[in-house]
Amino acid sequence: MTLPQGRSVAEWTGQGLVALASRHLREEFARLYPDAAEVASVDAIEALALIPDVVVEWASTPPRGSCELGGVYDGDVEPARIIIRESHNRKRNLFTALHEVGHHIFWNDEAWQFQILPELRDKARLIEEKIVNDFAASILVPEEAVALHLGDGVSPEGIQALIQGTQASATTCCIRALNQPGQRLVILASEDGHIWYADSNGTPYNPGKRVAQPALISAIERARESGKYRLMGGDGIRYSKGWADTDVCLDVLLHDGLVIAVVTSTRPSLRGSVSTGWHEVCEACGAEFAVSASSGQCTTCGDWKCPDCRGCQCTASKAVYCRRCFLALPTAEVSKGMAVHEECE
Repeated sequence: MTLPQGRSVAEWTGQGLVALASRHLREEFARLYPDAAEVASVDAIEALALIPDVVVEWASTPPRGSCELGGVYDGDVEPARIIIRESHNRKRNLFTALHEVGHHIFWNDEAWQFQILPELRDKARLIEEKIVNDFAASILVPEEAVALHLGDGVSPEGIQALIQGTQASATTCCIRALNQPGQRLVILASEDGHIWYADSNGTPYNPGKRVAQPALISAIERARESGKYRLMGGDGIRYSKGWADTDVCLDVLLHDGLVIAVVTSTRPSLRGSVSTGWHEVCEACGAEFAVSASSGQCTTCGDWKCPDCRGCQCTASKAVYCRRCFLALPTAEVSKGMAVHEECE
């Protein structure tokens, strides 16, 4: 199949084009590496060994430039190289392996590299990550299992059944759930409410992992007795731009030390928002600050401006990263021509 061109960034972030591009990757995988594709759903590690133009290395610590999964792909070397931080969780290793294979296929796809990626601008990496996540999840979680456990609708119980009945990790099963009809936000968190994974295929929108979610924490507390709980409204889902979507339903399930949450909108036409005074995390320098301490919201991106570096998401998109710890340098340090944090020198 041919990838569509001339689509907007907004269209590419939607689940429709993500699923289409994911299918394109699966078709290219089967065409380019038929032996690897045949065994990938059973053993992704073995599949990696059957890809002749890639060298795979395993590391005990996250490699430089790695994504959240602990893997990195380098197509600038010959042969191409994939480095994966080996996890004690085999399911996670399987997902990371296929995730990086997705990057490898995209790297050699001329239409993707030269016609589509340039149009995605600063969202290119985010969109490619979303697509290769879906690619990996679609291989590890077979259609039959999805139809059995999510066919009547996506629920935390259905996602739990996928985790228990397949070789896919909890995160993989959450990603798979996003590809089902309907719109939802899916969250995987610790029992203290710390979000490890969050993504959405529409509304409610993804709040990310940095904003504390009191409604989620409240639902978790109420779920401790029976293992699950449904919370309507409450504090809603909070967002970094200073508002909260209170028109939501949170379904929460406790599973093996984790929390699976599926959040859906209850009345999309009457979505409400409320002002809040919670703490923000600056996208530019990483500092935490109270909204009340900000000088105001950026008129371009809508983020609250950081009182420390005066940065926002616009600044973050032009960020300079420390050569040693790979975190963004504060605007003040960048203006001095620094390439390394003072504390890293």
